[in-house]
Amino acid sequence: MRIKLICLTVAVVFLCMGLFAQKSFLVKKPGSTTYFAYSAGDDISLKMAGSNTKIYTSILSVTDSSMVVLGKHELLFEKIENIYRERNMWRIFSVFTRYAGLGYLGLDVVNRTINKDYPIVQESTVWISAGLIASSFAVIPLKNKVIHIGKPWIIVVVDLPDIIR
Repeated sequence: MRIKLICLTVAVVFLCMGLFAQKSFLVKKPGSTTYFAYSAGDDISLKMAGSNTKIYTSILSVTDSSMVVLGKHELLFEKIENIYRERNMWRIFSVFTRYAGLGYLGLDVVNRTINKDYPIVQESTVWISAGLIASSFAVIPLKNKVIHIGKPWIIVVVDLPDIIR
């Protein structure tokens, strides 16, 4: 009796998953295991063909050949030229080095002031702090990965239960 109840529960769960299935799309590179999954509610940054502006919006729904975004605009997948993904490692590095440079300068100035050392700001401290702050701004272009749709990346629409997010 208990096995029948467990089987019935599992069957109902799988049936309910099919009822609430929603489409999502993958941006994937054929021949590799690299992909990025997007579904309703996700934020996306992209560039459409024939436009020079970068669009940052939220996805409301996904159909077989397009997605509906905020403002009820429908964007066709075939018109998407680029998708931009933020690389968290470079974002964290940029923020960390900026604060490290400011913190190092501030800490050294406070320490030298407390100890009554002169000059209060050493040239080497300024160079080290400036180098850290400059490196934080130098990596800003690396923060976004540009995915060129067409070759080698493609867009594939799938049902959400079919993929593991």
